[in-house]
Amino acid sequence: MKSSPLILKSLDDKGRHLIRSEVKAKDSTSEHWLQERLYDHPELLPVEDFDDIFAPPIPIGREIATGSGSLDNLYVSPDGGITIVETKLWKNPDKQRTVLAQVIDYAKELVTWDYEHLCEAILASSRSRGESEKASLEEKVSDALRDSDIALHEFQEGVATSLATGNFLLLIVGDRISPNIVLLSRAIQSAPGLDFTIGLVEMQLYQMSPGEDWPVVVVPEVVGRTVEKTRGVVKVEYKEEKPKVTVEVEDGGGDDLKIRSLEEFLEIVPRDLVATYKDGVDEWEKMGGTVRFTNRMMHFEATLNGELRRVVRFRKTQVKFVSLEDIKEWSSDETLYEKYCQSLEESPHILSLVRDGRQWENYGKMNAKDLKVLLRAARELVQNIKAEE
Repeated sequence: MKSSPLILKSLDDKGRHLIRSEVKAKDSTSEHWLQERLYDHPELLPVEDFDDIFAPPIPIGREIATGSGSLDNLYVSPDGGITIVETKLWKNPDKQRTVLAQVIDYAKELVTWDYEHLCEAILASSRSRGESEKASLEEKVSDALRDSDIALHEFQEGVATSLATGNFLLLIVGDRISPNIVLLSRAIQSAPGLDFTIGLVEMQLYQMSPGEDWPVVVVPEVVGRTVEKTRGVVKVEYKEEKPKVTVEVEDGGGDDLKIRSLEEFLEIVPRDLVATYKDGVDEWEKMGGTVRFTNRMMHFEATLNGELRRVVRFRKTQVKFVSLEDIKEWSSDETLYEKYCQSLEESPHILSLVRDGRQWENYGKMNAKDLKVLLRAARELVQNIKAEE
């Protein structure tokens, strides 16, 4: 017997289990209805179960036109993480058979876009929906950026990186998800160069009153996810679990998602990098730099030519290193870039990324030596710039 939400009217009440609704073919409930609910209530999407780079999800568009059709819902996080949502109801089995290939096609299309193309698509979506206020991408995310203490240019960099690498969260969302969807995972092999994550999410509907269609309680549940990536082949695991039901929710303002100290940051990064991070923080502060924590990031900062600069940034799963554009902005010395690259020679992997203009790398593709070399190169760069002042 599967578990279900329990309603308690008092401390002594024995409780009453809610009955899960079945969306039938003739029901008025539609995929359009589900899309609208997810757009109005993005907190229903359990994106943090996959990676907190996608949180919080900010709705930025519906029915976004792409070369592969119109994707249902699109979200972005303050860190630049992109979530694509495709909805399918159980009463439409034919559509469920094609949804996996469809959402991957959207990902393959978005990876060809740049930041400006995305802005144009969001504005077009807003106009088609008659949205006059906060119609542009940057207007839609302005409040969240302010709350997260993330500058607009940092958001732009994060989005541009996600688009360039295909680091997307692809969510297939429905009232019930067929396990047959995962049998179509061979479609994923057609996009081996993209760094996406796939999630299967049920929005389980429960009747508050027996025999009555409304009101209903919506309980999100992750029932499947990407569990392996090897040479472009992705396996998706379907797990039918009992719903996780919260009887009472107390709003904590999301503070538990924020990193306030080095100790909290070290709890979420790979264990083999902890010692390197500790040493790196000590060396950075000895040099006169500062370490600051904002939302889900740690920043190594330094005052360069009278301005406080964020030199290196770290997320739970990624590190952002110095680029040629950063050095040009911080100093007029044209030799500093080559000196910086020379400092990275002991880490051929990081050096190749810098030479290619990349700015972010996942921890899974780095080791402790790479991180140590990266931090040392950043310190030497700061010292070289300060020597000019």
